[in-house]
Amino acid sequence: MLVFSVPRFFFTTWVIVVSLQMHGYRSCIEKERKGLLELNAYVNSEFPYDWPNDTDSDCCQWDRVKCNFTTGSVVGLFLNSTYTVRPLLNLSLLYPFRELKTLNLDYFNSTGWFDNIHELKDLRNLKLLDLSGNMLSGPLPAQALDLSDNKFSGTLEEQGLCQLKNLRELDLSRSEVIGRLPQCFSSLTKLEVLDISSNKFSGTSPSLISNLSSLQYLSLSDNEFEGVFSVELIANLSKLKVFKLSTRTSFLQIENKISLQPRFQLSVIELQYCNLETVPRFLQHQKDLRLINLSNNKLTRISPSWFLENYPRLQVLLLQNNSFTMLQFPRLLLNQSMQILDVSSNKFYQGLPESIV
Repeated sequence: MLVFSVPRFFFTTWVIVVSLQMHGYRSCIEKERKGLLELNAYVNSEFPYDWPNDTDSDCCQWDRVKCNFTTGSVVGLFLNSTYTVRPLLNLSLLYPFRELKTLNLDYFNSTGWFDNIHELKDLRNLKLLDLSGNMLSGPLPAQALDLSDNKFSGTLEEQGLCQLKNLRELDLSRSEVIGRLPQCFSSLTKLEVLDISSNKFSGTSPSLISNLSSLQYLSLSDNEFEGVFSVELIANLSKLKVFKLSTRTSFLQIENKISLQPRFQLSVIELQYCNLETVPRFLQHQKDLRLINLSNNKLTRISPSWFLENYPRLQVLLLQNNSFTMLQFPRLLLNQSMQILDVSSNKFYQGLPESIV
């Protein structure tokens, strides 16, 4: 999330305004200035934004507003951390802002969903819509959509997300979603980032992810998946760089085919609580790993040094709470790029080797 800082000193602001005026700067459009005042009156009947009702005031200089200085159009509204007594935002109030690209409603204090959510489709330039930190319960036309830390009731079947064909990033983490991913998610083929971690998704791992060929980041962690996860589901995702999987149940396993060679080269792999007794064979083909987290499994037989020998670019290795018994690290291997190594809560029968004392 980008954070925009606005100059507070009068002299600095005055110099900037003069400079912009000399280079074709345009003040805000009158229709949009009125639209902002109407929005302010609706949202903040008790604690309004500090937006003056003055025809000489340039709304492009107001807090929470960003304009295109060439056209004077509002392109960003940052209404986050607003205390409003209204549970819903009347989206028709956004009609004046046809060039709007960023709408931040993070911690907007919304307790419901938008009845007229379909009206957002008229904002054809909208690229980023942030609704995190609310208590929403329903559907959405942006390229990046952050719905984390909400309280959805029920499943995603009727939320309208599948209509967002151009969506590239979707974050549903920590939103109390239950059930399964809708099969219609397979049509979101432009998705590059999908994070559904820390929800209550259940059943077998969703087969539809095999259709999401643009995925670079996929997190299925901290859900209630069961059964056998087939690596074939992600094997053809050639752009995948980060993969995370874990479960709250004790019934998830990773398929361990000998011949499978995925098309991707991962940088990050996290497989926690997957009942692993051996390292999944598909990892043997990964030569660019920088972070490996196989904590909270049942790994044994090999020494943690095996990972250092096979993944020379490794920077973070997390193997805590397994069943390792041998701890041997050749001194040479400790001179590589390793930054964090955690092998705590294992079953080592010897002390630290001299090479790392």
